[in-house]
Amino acid sequence: MNRTTLDSFISKYHLGGLISNTIWRIKDNTLSTTFTTEGKEMLGTVRFNDFTEPDADLGIIDTERLIRMLSVLSGDCNMQYQKVDDRIVSVMVKDNNAEVKFTLGDLSIFQEEAKLKQIPDFELVLDISKEAASSFVNACNAITESNHFTIVGDSSHCEFIVNYDRTKNVDMIRVPVKVVSGDESDGKSFSSAHLKSVLSANKEADKISISVSNAGLLKCVFTSKDYSSEYYLIALDR
Repeated sequence: MNRTTLDSFISKYHLGGLISNTIWRIKDNTLSTTFTTEGKEMLGTVRFNDFTEPDADLGIIDTERLIRMLSVLSGDCNMQYQKVDDRIVSVMVKDNNAEVKFTLGDLSIFQEEAKLKQIPDFELVLDISKEAASSFVNACNAITESNHFTIVGDSSHCEFIVNYDRTKNVDMIRVPVKVVSGDESDGKSFSSAHLKSVLSANKEADKISISVSNAGLLKCVFTSKDYSSEYYLIALDR
């Protein structure tokens, strides 16, 4: 296992500080986690392939601290578990120069994994290029006072509009995106900060697909040969 693999996995759920506590699940050579933000406005799942450490469920109670501790390592590492009775109480990650021992939380203290009660139909399916993703992130950085973007489009043309307001003359930035299929979007708005964090954490993905439901749900899927990640954003009440 290379430390950069752990760094990349962590970045895709930590999202710059949005998620700190989560359970890592290692099973059948896959490392995964499912998480939700405190306000339940976004949930997601990240899966990494070819993760050959022993099967285990690891309760990560302070991702920020773990990031700092892992920074002392470099290159190839190996992972071992410390148990008390049948419970894993800490994980050790070691390279040729140092060993990190990170204390785990008891799995019983973690909230039950969040799941959507029902996934609606998605009227609009979009492909996002790396260039469009970068433009959206830059747009959010340019209009820092805005907390939302709005999806406006139909079967032939679609835009993500940062700081959209149809009733006021305000600064806005429009980012065109490619329509794969679908009908007209009715202008649902979502958290620009959350999508910015998601796009930034997955900028190396080979493919980015976004699906939008007029019921008020956005699904964002990133895929590459090494991993897949999936995020659901709940529409803002605007």
